[in-house]
Amino acid sequence: MDNYKHKWRYTKEEVADDNFPKRSCCYDCGKRYEDFPEMLVSNEMWEEIRPHPYQHGGLLCPGCIADRANYLDLWNGENVYMSKKYYDEAIEQYRNQISRLHEYCDSLQKIINNQKESK
Repeated sequence: MDNYKHKWRYTKEEVADDNFPKRSCCYDCGKRYEDFPEMLVSNEMWEEIRPHPYQHGGLLCPGCIADRANYLDLWNGENVYMSKKYYDEAIEQYRNQISRLHEYCDSLQKIINNQKESK
């Protein structure tokens, strides 16, 4: 992990320091927790990529989770999960897009039918 762009794992002393700035931020990029969607990964993956010295500790944004997982060649999509809220929002957006596509197809079909009738 020596060649990784950020510190791979902080020490117990570093995270115990009152001046440690990353308590509610991504340990790698510093993005605030409230500024990124929740992303869950398997416990096995987290133990490989976690930046915190204690088991299950630390915080990474989705982009930095992906960077660390890619660095270790662990990124396969099967061990990554979105939070239920984020998943529900994505499903709703997908359903809205499908509905708009159906409306568009229906409109096109009407135009085609009208052109055939006018000939």
